Amino acid sequence: MEGCGGRPVEPGSQAEDVAASSRATPAAGGERFGGARGLTAMTYDIAAFEPADTDDDGWESWYGDQHDYFDAHPDADASVTSPRLRAFHEELARTVTAATRPEDGDTSEEFDELGDTDPMEAIFTFSPRVVYGEHSHGQEKQAIELWLALAEKHGLAVALLGECNLPIHRF
Repeated sequence: MEGCGGRPVEPGSQAEDVAASSRATPAAGGERFGGARGLTAMTYDIAAFEPADTDDDGWESWYGDQHDYFDAHPDADASVTSPRLRAFHEELARTVTAATRPEDGDTSEEFDELGDTDPMEAIFTFSPRVVYGEHSHGQEKQAIELWLALAEKHGLAVALLGECNLPIHRF
């Protein structure tokens, strides 16, 4: 597998997981990032979470636990999240329409082709500690700006899962 800039990454490493997550996302019921099953079309993925839940060094393990919840509860909605995450999502939903994932797990061609002039859409997944969104790469820039602005307003952290260096912004 190749990482950022086409450089090879070691099998089983965190770099492999990040490289895989920047190219595909887990379908409901699929494995964590880096797994071979349950991968769908390319999306730009963002996760908002409570900043005190994990530090940068513990991110990978903590986020894996969140994915265990996603896998076990694929139909969870925002009501399972913390009060701050719920308020964040309520405000996010005023601008971003929730898209649905087809039964086969793949995003639709129409979703994949959304651009920055189209109304924003995202596929949302929830755990008690995370609001996770998948955006079309064509809406990446506006999605990042919106998630960061709302995270700052609500005192949350945001992980830009679509970036090779996995930046985490804490507010």
